[in-house]
Amino acid sequence: MSAHRSLLGIEFAESKIRLARTGAKPFTLSASHAISVPKNAIVKGVVEDAAALAPLLSEAAASLLAHGNECVVLIPSDIVHNFVVSIPAGNARPPLRMLLTEKLGEPSGSFTVVSHTLETTASETIIGVSAVRKQWLQQYLSICARAGLVVRAVSTAPAMALANQKEKLSSPHMLLYVPSVDEKSTISTVRSGWIAHDTVMSAKRGFAKIFQTATTMMEATDATAAIKHMLVHASDDAITSAKKTFGAPKRKGGKVTVVRALPVAEEDRVYAGALAASSCSPAALHFNLLQKSARSRKHLIALGLAVFAIVFIALMFVQ
Repeated sequence: MSAHRSLLGIEFAESKIRLARTGAKPFTLSASHAISVPKNAIVKGVVEDAAALAPLLSEAAASLLAHGNECVVLIPSDIVHNFVVSIPAGNARPPLRMLLTEKLGEPSGSFTVVSHTLETTASETIIGVSAVRKQWLQQYLSICARAGLVVRAVSTAPAMALANQKEKLSSPHMLLYVPSVDEKSTISTVRSGWIAHDTVMSAKRGFAKIFQTATTMMEATDATAAIKHMLVHASDDAITSAKKTFGAPKRKGGKVTVVRALPVAEEDRVYAGALAASSCSPAALHFNLLQKSARSRKHLIALGLAVFAIVFIALMFVQ
């Protein structure tokens, strides 16, 4: 990212839209702002009143961006489907549309999808998939377009925490806890650097109940025993509670080491999310939900240039 170009991070939620602008120097936070969302304009992550949000976002963005209009959008994790598929070695890789239809129960054409091969071993190929309904994603893109902004990437807040983790964990299976907005929290199971499943819960339940609920849900899956680490992006109280719950030897899956992570302020989270989603690091790749369409546009441009070159050379020979 250029040191002379500002990038605006925008996190949408039901009660507030939070904005953070990068500084004049790379990886610095310059300014942040929050605006209240009209009641029922966003419900469970779905935009219900785009007309009311666009002018609010336009005014806030104008106050933060003196030059440029690029932004990275963080959408609610409620509407993003993440999963990991393991294909035994020797088996043919099923078409992505079949995987989506099987997992989501709807035709794949209804979703914007990003997939990535995470790991290939002698026994299996591990594939990560992220999908969001096209209609819901387009609503956020339309709001930004009306506000005069160009969207560079689309991601989610938990994805930001995963992409920015610096801890080197020995196990490919782990847990991720991220306090979100609107008094919600997200517990995610992670495999090979990919969020395999998200659970969004009300933060009003308290850390103990949140972690206990997550434990019950995990123990119903086959991957529970493989989870050895938990990354907590929250306060000291959350870390203490996580250690009591997941570090208990009596847990069916065995003891989990809770890795300490620094608390993340709201404006820092939005800013870090903007950097993570717009980067090309492997951990952030799958959560840029615009990447597939961006690649498609590049392929079309390359194809167009190739066709032009062939026609040009043919005309030269004809002359």
